[in-house]
Amino acid sequence: MISIISKLKFFFIIFYASSALCADITKISDIDFGNITASPFGDIIQINALSGDSYPFVASGGYSSVSGGSWGTIRVEPDQPGQTVNINYPVSFVISKGADEMTVSQISINSTQNFITENTDPVDINIGGVLTIKNSQAAGNYSGSAVVNIIINNP
Repeated sequence: MISIISKLKFFFIIFYASSALCADITKISDIDFGNITASPFGDIIQINALSGDSYPFVASGGYSSVSGGSWGTIRVEPDQPGQTVNINYPVSFVISKGADEMTVSQISINSTQNFITENTDPVDINIGGVLTIKNSQAAGNYSGSAVVNIIINNP
């Protein structure tokens, strides 16, 4: 078994359809695939945050184990009801430890989708994804970053 720790930092870019600032956006937490004791044959670790809070689990039925970790969160605080919030996630990105790399993919299908604000209460965008561990992946602390584009349109 190989021990892998992964931490992913998300950055976001906000586009507003109007010239007035129409929402406050704050990164609450980064996505964290936890402490992974990986099978030497490779595995798939998933965080499915599509419908809310989620923790990493071994999705491929392999021999790896995961402890700790959690979904990432970006908080949107709208200025008015009826704002359309469109979220564009990267298709995939790489996390690394020196020359060793792993890929995080399927971010969009494991994360909060576009929505329309119902009121001015804060709304959390929960971010998940799939981490692919290759066979004989080198142990160590892996990290990386990705950009999430958030586009807000006033009603």
